[in-house]
Amino acid sequence: MNTPRTVVVGFDNVFRKVPTPFGASDAILEAIPWVSRLLDGGWNVAVFDHHSATRKGREMMKHYIGGLVDLAVRINLNARRILEVRKLLSYPKTMPRYHLMYYPRAWEFVGRYPSVQEVRDYLPWSGAEYKELMALMRRFEKEKMT
Repeated sequence: MNTPRTVVVGFDNVFRKVPTPFGASDAILEAIPWVSRLLDGGWNVAVFDHHSATRKGREMMKHYIGGLVDLAVRINLNARRILEVRKLLSYPKTMPRYHLMYYPRAWEFVGRYPSVQEVRDYLPWSGAEYKELMALMRRFEKEKMT
């Protein structure tokens, strides 16, 4: 199967409320250079969250991320490249096909963002793999009871 070269990032959990105890403000500022590295690595990056359903929600996300980009430029985090991030992010209304969803229920934040190589090496699950795993777990449970 040809996997899309898209990484979907959750707005609230990447750009706004990074899980503690990792220091939300530092992690949020790290998000912009991380997204920039993904874009440089040839990935499409889509911002998707519950806000995506409405035009007003998508505009709010663009505006908020634009403010983070401006802040990153002011503290001189690869200023010229980071300015392009605003233009290269997409804000789809519906969930796109993706290689990786960087969201708490899909990839756990452990104090740092994954490298471009870790994203490339990630093996996404298909529905068939999930069904196979569930069948193996049921078989294991049945054998354990006998």
